[in-house]
Amino acid sequence: MCSRRVATGLIAAVALLGPRALEAGAQAQGTIRVVSPNAAVMRRANLKGDVVAPAPPGTVLEVIDLEGDWYWVMLAPDSNGSRRPGWIRASDVEVVTVGKPKHSPVPPAPGDTRQAEDDRRVKKAKRDLEKARRDYEKAAQRGKSSAAPDAAPASPSGQPAPPK
Repeated sequence: MCSRRVATGLIAAVALLGPRALEAGAQAQGTIRVVSPNAAVMRRANLKGDVVAPAPPGTVLEVIDLEGDWYWVMLAPDSNGSRRPGWIRASDVEVVTVGKPKHSPVPPAPGDTRQAEDDRRVKKAKRDLEKARRDYEKAAQRGKSSAAPDAAPASPSGQPAPPK
């Protein structure tokens, strides 16, 4: 249920903000270089996850974020030009360049109302999402209460059937 809410929220944000929503979240915070001979970029931030790609020593990766002992990174473009994200352990890399923190506020340029408009759209999407969630929960509660055992069946005339 929670993952459905998250997915709905992300879809709503992309629909309202367009591609800028994804670009803003995927801005690099710096770069790291792989130093471990056995490093791999993983699909999830754990060693039991699927390997997205091997990471030979010397590979330079763009950092998106840091969570615990794992860097969320963006791989270099593949032969089709596609870039994929993944996770790599902090112990397998060294920091090359340090970027701005992900959550640092960037003041809007004077006269630039796009950020304010985007913020209003996101707030509205959050309100709409919360309203939809409340409506869904009310409907689910009504569905549970209507699933109670039925009373005695009625006769074709609409009157309760006489006891046998």
